[in-house]
Amino acid sequence: MKSEWQMLGQNIVYDQQQCATVQQQVKVVPANIEFVKLFSQSLAKVAELHKELDMEYSKATVDGKACAKCCSNILKELDKAAAEHNALTRQMDQDASQDSPERLTN
Repeated sequence: MKSEWQMLGQNIVYDQQQCATVQQQVKVVPANIEFVKLFSQSLAKVAELHKELDMEYSKATVDGKACAKCCSNILKELDKAAAEHNALTRQMDQDASQDSPERLTN
């Protein structure tokens, strides 16, 4: 379990870095900025919850209920982040299809 929790922490850091990259790319499309903002907020909440989980695991006596609640909250936030990611992807695909050379020549 501890290795999974540590891997989650590494994935959160990676996702936050990727989010920053995407944020730079979507600045040219203001409508997409809100998706990235919400996605970034969800990732920040996940990172905060991960720190809480880390504190629970660091205790001499681990409270299983507290860990389970924290994990449940992490999953909820990850679901929110995934929904925002999917919405952004759909919007960017839609933007790309509207700007496609086929559309511009027809």
